[in-house]
Amino acid sequence: ANAAQHKLETQIQFCQSDWFQDVQGVFDLIISNPPYIAEHELQDLERDVINYDPMIALSPGGDGLDPYRIIASQARDYLRPNGRVIVEIGHLQGRDVQSLFADAGFADARILQDLNGKDRLIVAKYPDWADFFGKIAEFLAKITIGSCIAVLNKGIKLMLDAGRADVHHANFYRKSLVR
Repeated sequence: ANAAQHKLETQIQFCQSDWFQDVQGVFDLIISNPPYIAEHELQDLERDVINYDPMIALSPGGDGLDPYRIIASQARDYLRPNGRVIVEIGHLQGRDVQSLFADAGFADARILQDLNGKDRLIVAKYPDWADFFGKIAEFLAKITIGSCIAVLNKGIKLMLDAGRADVHHANFYRKSLVR
C-alpha cells in the first residue's frame, strides 16, 4: 500500500522469505531489524511492547543473536563488493554482533548509538577482497625476500618468491574468501 501511495511500485520489488532462502540477486545495501530480544530480557519489556508486537517479531529465543548469526554468515552472498549491511541491535548486543560480522569477513563493523547513547545499529562493510589482496600483492612484489607462503584470511595463499608476489586461490571470488 505504501509503495503504491508513493508511486514506487515499479522501483521496489517485495519478497517474502525465511531470511535469505528466497532472495535472489546482489545488492549494495541490506538492512534488517530482526527479532533480537534475548529470552531472559522478555520479562523486563514494557507491557505495551509485549501486547502490541507478536513474539516472533521480538525474540528469536535464546541469547537473541541467532538472526545475526544467519545474516552475518549469508549476507556476503548477496552483497556486491564494498556493499553494506545495517542491522538494528539490542543495546547490550553491540560487541557480540560486531564480532559476528567481523568473524564472517566483514570489514569496519561499527556500532552506532541511538539518541540516548545506547548501542542501536551495526554497520558492516563487505570488502572487495580481490582488490585488497591485489594491492597487497603489488606492495609485496616490490620487496625482495626469499620464497615463502603466507596463508591469509582462511585459505587465501599469498605466494612470494624472490620479489614476485601472486595471489593464488582456487575459485578466487568473493564468496570463497571468508568461508
